[in-house]
Amino acid sequence: MDIANKKSFRHLAFRHQDYQAVPDLSCFKVVSPKAPNSRQFESVLKTAGDSLRKRGVSRVMLVHGTMVGTDALGWYSHWQRIAPGLAKNLKSNYKSLVERISGDQGNFTAEYERVFRDEINNVGSWSNTGDRDKIKVERFEWTSENHHLGRANAAVVLAQRLIKLAQSGEGRILLVGHSHAGNVFALVTQLLGQIGNPSAAATLKPFFDAGRCFNRHSGRIKFDLWEALEPLLCRSPDTAAPVLDVVTMGTPIRYGWNMNSVDNLLHVVNHHSADGVEPFRGLVPSNPQEFLDAISGRYGDYVQQTFVAQTDFPPAIWSWSAWNANRKLRKLLESKEPNKSRAVGLNRGVRVANSGTTLLVDYASVDPSATDLAGHSVYTKSEWMAFQIHEIAKRFYYSDDECH
Repeated sequence: MDIANKKSFRHLAFRHQDYQAVPDLSCFKVVSPKAPNSRQFESVLKTAGDSLRKRGVSRVMLVHGTMVGTDALGWYSHWQRIAPGLAKNLKSNYKSLVERISGDQGNFTAEYERVFRDEINNVGSWSNTGDRDKIKVERFEWTSENHHLGRANAAVVLAQRLIKLAQSGEGRILLVGHSHAGNVFALVTQLLGQIGNPSAAATLKPFFDAGRCFNRHSGRIKFDLWEALEPLLCRSPDTAAPVLDVVTMGTPIRYGWNMNSVDNLLHVVNHHSADGVEPFRGLVPSNPQEFLDAISGRYGDYVQQTFVAQTDFPPAIWSWSAWNANRKLRKLLESKEPNKSRAVGLNRGVRVANSGTTLLVDYASVDPSATDLAGHSVYTKSEWMAFQIHEIAKRFYYSDDECH
């Protein structure tokens, strides 16, 4: 990534989603899905894997959303300072329980990771010369807390890892995230977008001060990662910027994106158009029956539509420092009129983000189970893996003769 040529440091403050905006018609596409059969499944993934390798993708990171991580309510992390071993075990046990209960419902499972890795690394028409050409696939885990502090901490940890990979010579990285993982990615772009900015220290100071405030009183987060990241972004002229392509799936529209730090950005949303509603909006219920239809997933992903600004859960109730840090981050990361933003977002049925391209996919037209969990769980089911990687590869990596 040529930072000097790519970046123009305008609007350096953290960016917010504008719920009032009407999306440009070129920013979204309505897609008719087709779930491939078993033979097509392998072929599609193999072809997509070849295209990813040809375009220099060396790693795919699968990131889960809210409530299916290691500490969704922020309880176990508070043991970090006094009993780190206990905290680690509690988190591991919680994640194992989540895996057993949720399976692939809104969760990238170990089996999903294995199948994805195996299939995209099968040798197609392109000559593979060994393990060094295989695309690495991994799951990145975070607490999955539904508030600014939880997502900010995940963004810091992920940004730090991405910079380390770039410094070690890693190629292009594809990030794929479900639900609020997409908002973690948005924060990552805000952080990485400050690399090379002479005013980065002043821009990022409120962000890092919020984490510093929390850690000083609780020791709950791994603040050594925060402290290590800050100089990399603000004071190191030689910091390597990772080359990123980003895909979000069912991500509620919350934070803005800094497109200086991402090459390609795609949002996938489960959506069924309602009569009389513009194709880029979800149905806003106006009566009890419409509300029941909406939460049943009839019109697509109702979680993506409704978990906009001001829909967070509070941090752990006994942690004043967490509440204080989260309050500081809210002032930084949300509009100056958060209550108005929430009302506007809910009332307008926002589906399409201001940045990137949004694919509105009517999964339920061919898969009745796409309505499960208010339409929010379909993206991580293995039967849709081939369709989704094909759409990603087609829009990011296929050459003209490969695009079919």
